[in-house]
Amino acid sequence: MSDGLSPSALLAAVRETIDTNNITVATPDAAHGQHPNSAVATDADLDQFLVSANVRRLFNRGNDRSIGHQALVRACVESHLSDDAIVKVISRFKPSVAKYGDRLASETRRSIVKARADYAAGRDDEDDVQGDERKPMRERLLTLDQLANLPPPRPLIADILDLDNTGVTYGRRGHYKSFIALDMALCVASGIPWHGHATTQGVVVYVVAEGVSGVHQRVAAWRHVHPNADPGDRLLILAESVGLLNPANGAELANTCAEVGANLVFVDTLARCLVGGDENSSKDVGMAVDTLDLVRRRTGAHVNAVHHSGKDPKAGARGSSALEAAADTVLEVTADETVVTVNTTKQKNRPEGESLRFQAVAILDSVVLQPIGHASYSDDLTRKDIDALLALDAIAGDDGAPFGAWAEAADEVGVSRTSVRRLRTKGLKTGLIAVGPNGTKAAPRYLLTDDGRAKSAPGGF
Repeated sequence: MSDGLSPSALLAAVRETIDTNNITVATPDAAHGQHPNSAVATDADLDQFLVSANVRRLFNRGNDRSIGHQALVRACVESHLSDDAIVKVISRFKPSVAKYGDRLASETRRSIVKARADYAAGRDDEDDVQGDERKPMRERLLTLDQLANLPPPRPLIADILDLDNTGVTYGRRGHYKSFIALDMALCVASGIPWHGHATTQGVVVYVVAEGVSGVHQRVAAWRHVHPNADPGDRLLILAESVGLLNPANGAELANTCAEVGANLVFVDTLARCLVGGDENSSKDVGMAVDTLDLVRRRTGAHVNAVHHSGKDPKAGARGSSALEAAADTVLEVTADETVVTVNTTKQKNRPEGESLRFQAVAILDSVVLQPIGHASYSDDLTRKDIDALLALDAIAGDDGAPFGAWAEAADEVGVSRTSVRRLRTKGLKTGLIAVGPNGTKAAPRYLLTDDGRAKSAPGGF
């Protein structure tokens, strides 16, 4: 929209053209907030309105069709048009037809409901379309003392997810990533620990943009193995896709989550909510990230996008790296048949946690993930473990090596990054590796201990 009218200016222009032509085409219906003195419009009236008002010219300056659609509906509502008349107006408006196609009538009626509610509440469309109200930038500047006095992150799921943060949970199709997300959602809503990690009970909004038909069975199976847990009305399901690239839709999601007091928001999946966008476009993904961050700012919740991994599992989540770069927490979910592993690949505010492993168990008509303990901390080392330890020892020196360099060295001898991550957790736990003296808490450096060097030496295995 860089060359177009701003959302508020667009709405003002549409209002002006409608007012100029003095079109009043509603049927008497005070119950729907319509003007009692308006007349019924014919199709010819509506056609003449679009020609004389020349509303189309407003969308020849780079304006987004979704924003134009919302602005036109809002202006028609303010002009007291009936629902049917508004649908007729929009159906004659080619940019909206091109945008929504066969869904035009249903999309328009949804927009009418929102526009009538906003109009009745006297809300300014600028907030709804562009984002939340914020203090002037000068007032948002922090001194070092103010920075030091900012509150620390508040845990939602201890050592896993924090409130007022954003996250990504990703994995290949069929690798149980949505089961992990729903398991977290139910534990938070019920106020019970998530597999040994304490939770802060709160309201969860779960956007099910695909596969909604199976959610009920998953919840029933989960409750069967958690008979004393009670999520009550704290788990709220939105069984539809939310267009994250549409500012009006994003603002509606943020407002709704704020109204219900959400502490945790899952968007499952990101791909289904990136309607009209390109996962590989940093611009489109950046806009989606901005929308998720808007939800976070208005709610103080943890907002998590469930996403797919790419063809190369080592490359992380599918599409633009802007998604993971902006996230505070990134969880990778992998499955080897029915054994599911959750690795924390990014924690902005704390060290990455150890791997968690689950068994996918058939319960009722669905599956429940049951913990099978932490990754093995046995002294037994596999051949790949030995190769990874030797790769570390070759590059660590006296200062140690950062994890990224270690993973690259191990990759050259055929050991995956995920295997190195598991070995790091195992090695720190059993004393095979240690944190070197010259790293930092945020960027540690690793080296072999004497015990690790002995066990990885020829004959040590």
